[in-house]
Amino acid sequence: MKYFFIFLLCAALSSTIHAEYNINGIYTSDDYKLVLSKDRFQIIQFGSGHGSYATDEIISEGYYSMVESNLLEFNSDISSSAKAVASTTAIEFEYLMTVCDSVEIVLNIPSDESIVVDIICIDGIDSYEVEFDYIRHKHNRIIVPRSSDINLSIKSNRGTIPNWIPSLCFQGIQEVFIPISHIENNCSTIQITVPGIKGNFFDRMFLKGEYALIEGKTIRFKGETFTKQN
Repeated sequence: MKYFFIFLLCAALSSTIHAEYNINGIYTSDDYKLVLSKDRFQIIQFGSGHGSYATDEIISEGYYSMVESNLLEFNSDISSSAKAVASTTAIEFEYLMTVCDSVEIVLNIPSDESIVVDIICIDGIDSYEVEFDYIRHKHNRIIVPRSSDINLSIKSNRGTIPNWIPSLCFQGIQEVFIPISHIENNCSTIQITVPGIKGNFFDRMFLKGEYALIEGKTIRFKGETFTKQN
């Protein structure tokens, strides 16, 4: 019985300690800001120069959980995964009365990033591949040979890996794959809208089961130290 009461006392003290320590708040390093609010997190990269015209940019957001009293786990929103974004794609077909020998593909991607689109047209054993740079409102359409199946790969055309947290390996979404099957012979135009690729989509970190260490009023994540602001 004595040990049982000691156990209850320790459990009560532990609960009190956790209740008094509020992990939520704003933490900053030289180049980044970590925001914890309830069970949500955001990692924000400060704009170049930190001046009035600099633009801060969210590079990751999602949910966090306390794994241990000094350990956090970060998981990005599932809705921002490549598979989830591809599933939101809206595809509309336009038809003519006769068989078409070519198909116009019109893309609507609400992002101003530099994006490259790789298109593979498959008709039986024959295939045709073309790649073009997508520029919103300027170069968003291309004509390809008529085919029964078309596979689209949409990815960043940045050329270099973003300069994120120094010790962090590349964890961004590298491409969004969209298959289109059973295209009719008289299909003349395919309108493809991908609403999930917006803002700095390809420049974001997609975190899954990543851990951060709590040390007093600081949080260490991938070699970066974030200090809590009062």
